[in-house]
Amino acid sequence: MTASRTEAIRHILATLFAAQGALKALASEFNWAGMGNLLGDYGEFICIEAYGLEKAPAGSSGYDAITKDGLTVQMNKFKASTQVEPRRSTDYSLMKILEVGIGSKYNN
Repeated sequence: MTASRTEAIRHILATLFAAQGALKALASEFNWAGMGNLLGDYGEFICIEAYGLEKAPAGSSGYDAITKDGLTVQMNKFKASTQVEPRRSTDYSLMKILEVGIGSKYNN
């Protein structure tokens, strides 16, 4: 591995870690940890904000948010998948699927 490649990777990781700190400061109710969790937390944040949902209490099993009417919502977030299937748990009333693309743009 060349020094320039190593430096580029180090810079990217430093940027990711700095961004995680900023995300935690802006929305501390989410974990914003780990690469997979970043995508999941971002997807949940977007859905909760866009649809006026309430984040599910910590430790809730089978759902991620609650509607104003008390319905539970499971959110599936993906970046590089061609097929999305519901989780095994069916302890939710609604499902929201969010595709996150380049630049963190998203589609419902």
